Amino acid sequence: MATQRPVPGPDLRPLAEGIDPDESEVLYESAGRILITGPAEACAAAAIRLSPRLDVLVLSPGSPPDGVPPDLPWRRGRLASLDGYLGHFWAVAECKNGTIPLEPARTDPGGHFDLVLDLGASPAIDRRIAPLGYFAPQGDSGALRRALDTLPRLTGRLAKPRYFEYRESFCVHSRQGQTGCSRCIETCPASAIDSDSEAIHFDPHLCQGCGTCTLVCPTGAVRYRQPSADDLQEKLWQRVRTGDTHRPPALILCEPGSETAVRAAAGQSGERHTVVGVLPAIAALGMDTWLEFLAAGVPSVTLCPASDQSEPHLSTEIEQTRRLLSGLGHDPDRLVLREPGDLTGAADRPAT
Repeated sequence: MATQRPVPGPDLRPLAEGIDPDESEVLYESAGRILITGPAEACAAAAIRLSPRLDVLVLSPGSPPDGVPPDLPWRRGRLASLDGYLGHFWAVAECKNGTIPLEPARTDPGGHFDLVLDLGASPAIDRRIAPLGYFAPQGDSGALRRALDTLPRLTGRLAKPRYFEYRESFCVHSRQGQTGCSRCIETCPASAIDSDSEAIHFDPHLCQGCGTCTLVCPTGAVRYRQPSADDLQEKLWQRVRTGDTHRPPALILCEPGSETAVRAAAGQSGERHTVVGVLPAIAALGMDTWLEFLAAGVPSVTLCPASDQSEPHLSTEIEQTRRLLSGLGHDPDRLVLREPGDLTGAADRPAT
């Protein structure tokens, strides 16, 4: 099942005409051409809602129900394939006359869709992190409402950070024609990484900054860039060092989506011996950072992700670190993965 961000996050920002993104950003361009696909009744309701603001084409096995404006573009058929991202989706339909490429209703031949609202029972793009511009509510009325509110805002020129930095000289994916490590390719929940057998390639339009690739890379060839891991660590150290130097605070790491619940569970971050650190993605910092804080006397590190986007790789990294702590004679429970509502006592664990 694809995992989607229900609204454009703070990382996606509009760009005025004539203003180009800087080198650390990725550009999307959307003219508001949307494909709506699924059952006829659901498609009709969504199309009527969106057509005043977007260029709509409906693809459905059924005919337009009563009440659909006669000039609303409607194709009979089923979606055969779909791929792409915000501003550049391409689709193929199965119709009574065979398989045909789909094009927006009002565009030059060969055009593509900028947005997709998939109202089918199963998502056409089935990834843990769906591409920006693709919404598949799968019968969730709340997700559908958010999608209908969000889609008209995804037009124009938009930019988001280029989250990763790839250092090819550090990569052991391919050496002397032999394929080696493929961890980042196998684990990316957005399918943003592939290989041509000689080198790894990243699609920055698909990457949404979950940090899983940086978590599993054994050589540091892939690093978090926006912000950098070094900057994130330094900010955390500044927070930790401002407390009681005789009793370092416990550290709780969370994401923006879990911050409110974490701060509430941790006493609005007012507990003297707790520091709440908000990361852009929980996987942006891994084993080396957790161990660095624990070795410096931080009594515990608690991870509270907002979603399961980096699972099961986050759990694997945590278990490996816990085994290492145990082997060194330390309490493995100094590093734990918890739900935001299960933080009681996180600040009270003594250093061991």
